[in-house]
Amino acid sequence: MKLAIILPSLLNVGPNRVAFDIIEGLDNNNDIQVKVFYLDDKDGKKIDFPCECVKLRVSNVIQLYNFDVIHSHMLRPDILNSLLPFYNGKKITTIHNIVETDLLYSHSPLVSNVFSRIWSFFWRGLNTCVVLTDVALRYYTEFGILPSKLKIINNGVNIENDDNKNLKVKNIIENIAKSYTVIGTACLFNKRKGLEQVIKSLPSMSNCAFVILGDGPEKTALINLAKSLGVEDRLFVLGFVDNARSYFNLFDIYIMPSREEGLALAMLEAAASKVTIVCSNIPVFKECFDSSEVSFFKLDNTQSLVEAIDLAISNKTQLSSNAFTKFNNKYTREIMTQKYVAQYISNN
Repeated sequence: MKLAIILPSLLNVGPNRVAFDIIEGLDNNNDIQVKVFYLDDKDGKKIDFPCECVKLRVSNVIQLYNFDVIHSHMLRPDILNSLLPFYNGKKITTIHNIVETDLLYSHSPLVSNVFSRIWSFFWRGLNTCVVLTDVALRYYTEFGILPSKLKIINNGVNIENDDNKNLKVKNIIENIAKSYTVIGTACLFNKRKGLEQVIKSLPSMSNCAFVILGDGPEKTALINLAKSLGVEDRLFVLGFVDNARSYFNLFDIYIMPSREEGLALAMLEAAASKVTIVCSNIPVFKECFDSSEVSFFKLDNTQSLVEAIDLAISNKTQLSSNAFTKFNNKYTREIMTQKYVAQYISNN
């Protein structure tokens, strides 16, 4: 079987990392040959895919007809996949989030409404739409996608921990840990991530510091909030780092205060790293883990967040052990890849 994967770019972003993990998971499967096609050359940290990568142009789009399966990720690749004329193979997409709410947080109600419907129109031209959770399955069924097109495949990540850290960043976190309980996270700073909730809780947790790996449009607002609350000395914004997961074992708590997610890779990586997790009680997180595995808090409720962190600190060993067991049973790269292979070879 020949598999083409179409991506917007090769940048190190969530949907591309999922594609990377699928390809890595197929590494020992000699029956499937993979080639990545991408639309844009963009500046930034790129993923080193273990297969041939080709920029897709008008002059070489005909190459797609040589593949048995085309698997697209995100809007423009989905449009191309859907509209490819006279293609007789199987067309698949992975829908990585609840598109309507994701666009609402990143753009505006108008953009959210218009583009979510445009995107869903092009899904009609595909054979299979993979969603990440039961929450997404119910949402997209109500959204109007035929149930026969929808398949659930949870994200999965590699359990191997690459301990290649930037020594400067490592030393900073280790020095913070000498004085504080380290609450950490790694993400793009946007409103959807809900990071301000953690900063608002710091005045009630004098023994805690908040370490963020990443950057984004909300950075200045978060720093200004910390200053206004007098906790700027316990907020550490350390910027983007390569292989952020390798730093998770330096955190006492990994926090996911998100307002909306697809199925967060960082949360799975924290579970794989045996780090105790505190997260918002949004439906997708409650589907993925239960209260014996993570500590939940109510959105925009500072007292609930403080109590969840206290609970996590008191039950670190048990929570992290249970979450690690759940990870091994459900969220490994191997499990995810096996499910994708089943879709690739399926006749429906």
